[in-house]
Amino acid sequence: TPLIKLSPKKTWEGFLGAFVTTVIFSLWAGWLMSMFEHMICPQEELTVQPFDLVDCKPDPIFVPSYPLYIPSSLNAALPKPLQAPDDHLLVMPFIAHSVALAVFASIAAPFGGFFASGFKRAFKIKDFGDLIPGHGGITDRMDCQIIMSVFVAVYRTTFISPAKQTSVAR
Repeated sequence: TPLIKLSPKKTWEGFLGAFVTTVIFSLWAGWLMSMFEHMICPQEELTVQPFDLVDCKPDPIFVPSYPLYIPSSLNAALPKPLQAPDDHLLVMPFIAHSVALAVFASIAAPFGGFFASGFKRAFKIKDFGDLIPGHGGITDRMDCQIIMSVFVAVYRTTFISPAKQTSVAR
């Protein structure tokens, strides 16, 4: 089923499949990355040592603190090590932020593609390039990055670290 006339090859099925896949991947990747201190400890300065020893107190965003209710029937069906005590599982706030970013990316990404398609049609060109045959070039692969980078910056300063002032200068 076509999603929009501007991009006839995009379908509702692809849109929903990408949405579900992106959210599931964000849960997995968010959990996996938060297991490594190199990913969660703040970097104070640039160093040339690739595997410098890292030891820090994790930011509260990486400490499991959000209770997530799991229905008893689902909890009982899980393997013993994964079962939540008292049908509540503590989740890191980072995971919630990962899912929020994944939901926005899944909804906003097609609009970057629609914008690029409209732009190409206005100038009567098929693709922005031919570096990746059949994919329209690098620009077609990266058309949603501008929207996402602005959203991530606003989301981070609004919800994740509103009180912290960050600066490149010391």
